[in-house]
Amino acid sequence: SIHTGRWQCRGGVQTLHKQTINGFAVAYSEDYEIMELSPAYFRIRSTPENCEYSGSDCPTTYEYFRQ
Repeated sequence: SIHTGRWQCRGGVQTLHKQTINGFAVAYSEDYEIMELSPAYFRIRSTPENCEYSGSDCPTTYEYFRQ
């Protein structure tokens, strides 16, 4: 699926403000704990509050490499 939105980092938490999913408008936010952050890489982990969206694999860790 394709998600669009904005990221915001504050106080060790990265918040994803989702605006669309697969072209359909949505309006909700998910918080993630920042585990590692650099200009080229970041790793985040689900928080208990967003586990209802993540399903049975919660907490989940995500890694992103910026190009």
